[in-house]
Amino acid sequence: MECANPKLVRANFGSRTDPSIRGSLSVDQHARSVPAMFGCHSKIPGSVRDRTSLTSKVVEPKRKKAQGPSLTPHHHIIMFYYFKKLLGLQRRHFFRDLNFCAAAIAVENSAPPHFLNVVLIRPNVSVNLDFTYRRSNRQSSSTYIEEKTTRMACDIVPLILDNKPIITTDTFDVISPSTGEVVHKSSAASVADAVRAVESAKVAFKTWSKVKPTARRDLLLRVVGIYERRKEELIGYAQEETGSTRFFSEINYGIGFDLLKDVASRATTIEAGTVPILKEEGQSGIVYKEPYGVILSITPWNAMLLLGLRAIILPLAVGNTVVLKGSELSPKCFWALWDVFREAGLPPGCLNILYHRPADAADVTTALIAHPAVRKVNFTGSTHVGSIVAATAGKYIKPVLLELGGKASTIVLDDADLKKAADACILAAFLHGGQICMATERIIVQRPIFDDFRNYLREAMAASNFQAAQILVNSAGVTKNRNLVSNAVAKGANIVLGDEISSEEISNTRMRSVMLENITPDMDIYKTESFGPTVSLFVVDTDEEAIQLANDTEYGLTASVFTENLGRGLRIARQLESGGVHINSMTIHDEPSLPHGGVKSSGFGRFGGAIGFHEFLTTKSVTWVD
Repeated sequence: MECANPKLVRANFGSRTDPSIRGSLSVDQHARSVPAMFGCHSKIPGSVRDRTSLTSKVVEPKRKKAQGPSLTPHHHIIMFYYFKKLLGLQRRHFFRDLNFCAAAIAVENSAPPHFLNVVLIRPNVSVNLDFTYRRSNRQSSSTYIEEKTTRMACDIVPLILDNKPIITTDTFDVISPSTGEVVHKSSAASVADAVRAVESAKVAFKTWSKVKPTARRDLLLRVVGIYERRKEELIGYAQEETGSTRFFSEINYGIGFDLLKDVASRATTIEAGTVPILKEEGQSGIVYKEPYGVILSITPWNAMLLLGLRAIILPLAVGNTVVLKGSELSPKCFWALWDVFREAGLPPGCLNILYHRPADAADVTTALIAHPAVRKVNFTGSTHVGSIVAATAGKYIKPVLLELGGKASTIVLDDADLKKAADACILAAFLHGGQICMATERIIVQRPIFDDFRNYLREAMAASNFQAAQILVNSAGVTKNRNLVSNAVAKGANIVLGDEISSEEISNTRMRSVMLENITPDMDIYKTESFGPTVSLFVVDTDEEAIQLANDTEYGLTASVFTENLGRGLRIARQLESGGVHINSMTIHDEPSLPHGGVKSSGFGRFGGAIGFHEFLTTKSVTWVD
């Protein structure tokens, strides 16, 4: 669980046995590339990750201590004795910050004496020792430590390469949509980092692909337990980085948890091949299912506890290794998913995690796709970016699984349960600020019930939590949706629910939910996926008109139909151009046992169900003559 107020430790250090050996914590940003070497003993376990920034200004000792390393006029040393209850640090990798350079640290307490030696290569120089550590639940009792509670906003999320946290010199800010403040920084992957990630996964595939399905199942079962135990931590990261509500984060987490259990339970059965009957006498054959190799998974920010998880667990479960390129908007969430698998014992190289600055997207993504070891790509995100990924993969002859945008319709027939339908429409339209690919964007209602249903929609909205301005992940989403509403109103649309958007509410990342009616094909919102808290209300006379309107879009991810006549609902469902149709439930419907994906510009291929595993398996036929 992330500490809301991490401990910033500032200290004056000295030796109890030799007062001449002393040091103090200070900041000197003029130091340039001074190496530091650290030596310590034993580790203190901890459970909470925090950020500490330490800079050490060293005072040259007057004489040596027999216990410490030899000192020369060109070396300065700080020695920390009796280190039993100092912080609770585990072995971590230091990172370079500005022009500072540091080595690795390990703090231990199993074998006295407990001390930390800092050897500086140059005299009279201050060195920045920035690092991330685990802080134990115990409070320090050291008389040499002064702990101050401080809101830290500068910790750096590492890349994960070959199971090692890597802090890069290039970083970017991660901004909370809720507060507009920088919550932390993230390492930014380069092309070289991308190549290194693939090479790591390539090496790991040689052994991971040979691990028995039962052993992979056992590891996944450990992941299930760890994921459950770290629920609050994972949800906290999601809320912090994306501005999601607790309600949505619980849903996202819960579906991810169900997916983990489902995949673990199937892991021993999914790779079974077949024995076909061949034509010639004396000839036999076997059809094998085998993992591809390295899978490149590109995942978005909006539901990373599910979408990131499925992009990892499905390929891994059948013997592939994964390079996951996560959104720069939620890097800590992806790091946390890796950390769950690391804790479960996933071998090095099986899962590598990257994120990068937006300006580097084209170069890094192309380098990943072009690498010969990458055998398949799966991408979840916008149709625009998905088309670029697909084109690049096509250039290098790589198969692709795409789950892209949507313009989901809910059809409400004249025999529907109006209250149930209205509640579902409001929830599916405005959950998570409409930032879900399956969100309802069109509500199509038959004329005899239109007025009554509109009243039910108002009642459902009044009873919901969607009346206040909702948080979108960035200002671009607010601007896009405001423009869609303004364009529609200027061309004759009416606002059914929600107020005219005030300048205060469209600033930064907040916007009120809006429902429009009298929408015509010349309005931008008719065709454009809003991916925000806007929805359009339509009236039709017949079932055929409803089907035609629902299909009049380039998208085809999901749809829903409300009717008390199952046969009628099934007839309509078969005619809708959509990857999924849900009768008497909302368009947002994702279950591990169901294949999930779209048609048309919503992509191709499927996550989920048995077919979701087979997306990450290739087929090999072997024949022989007796």
